[in-house]
Amino acid sequence: MPPRHLSPAERQKLITQLEASKRLDDARYREHLGGWDPILTENCTVQAKRAQQAIDDLETEQPISWQEIDRAMTVPNEYDW
Repeated sequence: MPPRHLSPAERQKLITQLEASKRLDDARYREHLGGWDPILTENCTVQAKRAQQAIDDLETEQPISWQEIDRAMTVPNEYDW
């Protein structure tokens, strides 16, 4: 897996980016909780979990693909529907 070959600084940068994505997921979830789009709030929950799993994998140097990292950084957008 490519992330295994990352320097500690590169790994930390990815973790920081994932944490920012997770904060956006959480914020978007709270903004739309109880709103008109339950699918969006569920997507935010799923994305926050993906981000946390990617963070955990990077922190413990577990194998994770670039595809999983990229997917975890995605923040659901209410205008994509």
